Amino acid sequence: AYPPLAHPDTLVLTCAAADPQRRHALTASGATLVDCGEGTVDLVVALRHLGERGLTRVLCEGGPRLLGSMIAADLLDELCISTSPMLAAGDAPRIALGPDLPHLPRFTPTQILSDDDGYVFTRWTRAAR
Repeated sequence: AYPPLAHPDTLVLTCAAADPQRRHALTASGATLVDCGEGTVDLVVALRHLGERGLTRVLCEGGPRLLGSMIAADLLDELCISTSPMLAAGDAPRIALGPDLPHLPRFTPTQILSDDDGYVFTRWTRAAR
C-alpha cells in the first residue's frame, strides 16, 4: 500500500497492462491513473494528455532508454547534461539507447555553468525545426 498522497492532483501515467494491485494501491492513495498505451506507456500519448491538461512544460528524468525513446518520438526540446570531473572506463551504454534515426535533431548550447570542483552543467536547446 502507498501512503495517502500529499497533493490531491497527482497523476500517474501508466499502461493498461500495469499490475492491477499496484493500480488499486495508487488509486486508493488518491492518485488519478491515466492509461497511455496497452503494454507500455506511449510517450506521445502521455505528453498529449498532459498538454490537454495545460501541462506543456514537462521535465523528464530517466536513463538512456527514456532519452532514446524521447529522441525517437521527436519529443525533445531541451536537454540538460551534468558532467563530473571523474573518468570511468567500462562498457556502459551511450547517453541514449534506441534505434538509429535517419535525421537527428540539432541542439545548440544555451547555458554552460561550471564550479570550482570541475563539474560542468550544460543546457542545450533544440535548433529551429
